[in-house]
Order: sequence, then structure tokens, then C-alpha cells
Amino acid sequence: MRLSVETKSLHRHFGDKVAIEMIKKAGFDAFDMSYYHVPLTDPLMDDNFVAYAKELRAYADSLGIDCVQAHAP
Repeated sequence: MRLSVETKSLHRHFGDKVAIEMIKKAGFDAFDMSYYHVPLTDPLMDDNFVAYAKELRAYADSLGIDCVQAHAP
């Protein structure tokens, strides 16, 4: 079994990369990117969202943690 957690609370306070790192350090195997309340100022809301998403994926890969769907909407 893999343990996963959503990023919403950590994302809101620390940003995406720190949230992913904190989740990994807490012992989770994976994370669920929570973007159901994304502010318009979020990097995933601008024109470079694909590049930013790829950057986050590479960062998560470097930490050895997967991005998965952990729950239904």
C-alpha cells in the first residue's frame, strides 16, 4: 500500500516545492496536487503553466515521490 496526502494546506502556506518536500520528509510515498481552489496568482494559472507543471514533476522525481490521484473530487 502507498500512502498519499493532498497538498492544499501546505501549498497555501509554503508553496508547491516546499509542500512536496515536507510531504516526502513526513514519510509519504506520494502526493495529490490539490488545485480545487487555485488563486489567479498561482503559477499554474498563467501562460507558462505547462513548463511550471513539468518543473514540479522533475522536482518531485528528484525527491523520489510520486504525484497521484489520492481521492475522488
